[in-house]
Amino acid sequence: MKILLICENFFPMTQIAAKRLTNFAIGLSDSGHDVTVVCGDVALFEDKEKKNDFNFRTFYAKYPLVYSCLFNMQKNIGAKQKKVNENGLKENVGFKVKKFFIKSIWRGLFIYRRFATKKALFKQVKSIKDEYFNYCLTTFSKHAYLCGIPAYLKRKRIVQKWIIDCRDALDLKEKNGKVTAKYKRRAAVINKVAKSAEAIIAVSEGQTEMLKAVVKRDIPYYILFNGYEGESCSREITYKFPLKFVYTGTMYTHFNPPKFDANILFKAINYLIYEKGSKSDNFEIHYAGNDYYAFLLEAKKYNLENILINHGYVSRQETAAIQNMADIQILFTYNTLCEKGILCGKFGEYIGNHKPVLAFVQGDIPNSETKMLVEKYGLGFAYEYCTDDFEGLTDYLHQMYNKCGFAVKETFQYKLGFEEFSYKNICAKLENIFHERVV
Repeated sequence: MKILLICENFFPMTQIAAKRLTNFAIGLSDSGHDVTVVCGDVALFEDKEKKNDFNFRTFYAKYPLVYSCLFNMQKNIGAKQKKVNENGLKENVGFKVKKFFIKSIWRGLFIYRRFATKKALFKQVKSIKDEYFNYCLTTFSKHAYLCGIPAYLKRKRIVQKWIIDCRDALDLKEKNGKVTAKYKRRAAVINKVAKSAEAIIAVSEGQTEMLKAVVKRDIPYYILFNGYEGESCSREITYKFPLKFVYTGTMYTHFNPPKFDANILFKAINYLIYEKGSKSDNFEIHYAGNDYYAFLLEAKKYNLENILINHGYVSRQETAAIQNMADIQILFTYNTLCEKGILCGKFGEYIGNHKPVLAFVQGDIPNSETKMLVEKYGLGFAYEYCTDDFEGLTDYLHQMYNKCGFAVKETFQYKLGFEEFSYKNICAKLENIFHERVV
C-alpha cells in the first residue's frame, strides 16, 4: 500500500509525538509499504545537520520567517527559564515582566502559528504531484489544524481513505457538569474532522470513551498506545544504597494548580525516616528537566532537599542514561472528569527500560487506566490521590528500601503481555487496521 503520513513533529525531534509518528513510518516501511512523510520544518527545532537513513521519503515543510522569529524568541526565554529552574532560584521582577511580554505575544499569535503550520504543510503536500495514496494518517492533537489537508486530498482523489491518530490528551469533557465554550469548540472540531475520516485511533480506553461521547457519527475506533523502541527484557538487578528515584520531564508548573505534584513522594520518604528508622542518606531523587524548583519546594517542606540531585535540561541520550540508573522510575499523570485515560508517552518508555515504576495519579476518578496497567503487568505501584492509599505506598517503598539494605539480587520481570507497548507490535496493529479498513 501507498501510505501518506502528515504530522507537525517528526525525526530528528525527540518529543513523544515525533517518536510516535517516526516509529509508525519505520514500522510500515519495514513491512514493505511505500511510505511518504510530510512534516514540519525540524530545522526550527533541531540541528540541521542531523540526517536519517530511512528507506522512505520525507518532505519537511518550510515555515514563514515571522514564525521562525517568534519561535526563537520563545526559545530564548525558555533557555533563561532553564537557568532559573536549574538553580532553584526565584524569578526576579525584570525577568517576570519580559517573560510575560513574550508569552503574551506567543499566545496572541497562536492562531497564526496554526495557520502557518497548516499553510506550510498544505504547500508541501500540493507539491507531491501525480501520485495516489491508499491511506493518509494524520496526527491530530487538541487543535486539529491539520484536519483540512486530508479532506482536500480526498476531494481531489489523491487519497483513498483517511485515518486520524488522536495521540494527545483531548480535554473533551465539560467542567463540573457545565458545558463550557471550550468544550463546545473542541467538540465541533472533532465532529468536523470525523465527517470524512474512515477511523479514529486513540492512545487509551479512557480517551476512546471520551471521543465516543462527543463524536456524533458512527465511526470505528482503535487503540494504539505510545510505546517503547527496541526490545524490553528481564533485568538482573542488584539493589544497594542509595535507593535511587528518577523523574525526567515536565511538572506542568505553568498550570494553576500544577498538573503534577511531588509532595506525596517526599511525605512518604519522610514517614520512612521518622517511623521506620530509614536514613535520609540512603535516598536519592534524580530530576532532569526545567521544573527543578517545583521539586525543591516540596523537598524543603520535609527538610529533604539534600536528597535531590538536579541534572537540569539534558539531551535525549543523557535522559536515557539517567533513567537507566534508576531503582524506581517515577511517573506522574492524572485521571479527571475532564481528562480520562491519560497514558503519557513516558509510560511506554519506562516499560522499555524494564525497571520498577512508581506512578502518582492525580485527579478525582479512581481505578485509572494507569493503575490498572501497572497492576496488570506487575510494573510496580500506583498511588491515586483520590483514594489515598498512603499505607500501601509506604509499604512498597519500605520493601524496596529493605532490598537495598540486604543487597538483594533478583531478576526483575514484568508479567506476560507488556510487549503490546513495543512499537514493533504497535506498528503490526496499525498495519492490520489499514488492511481492515481498505477492504
